[in-house]
Amino acid sequence: METSELINRFSEHKSKNQFKEESIVMLHEQFYVFARQIDALIADGREKSLAMTKLEEAMFWVKQSLDITTP
Repeated sequence: METSELINRFSEHKSKNQFKEESIVMLHEQFYVFARQIDALIADGREKSLAMTKLEEAMFWVKQSLDITTP
């Protein structure tokens, strides 16, 4: 997988709520590290694609929870 694609999928996109900006940045960094590990260890194919999609989905839900729970 191209590095630019990993960066696009797992880098920070501006949140509606800036209250926990540092947490969100740290979250994206950790998901990106994990995405790079998956990319390095798993051969291209359906399983890798699904793993990346699920990781991206997990990142979305964690970020949503931060946005919802902050004042």
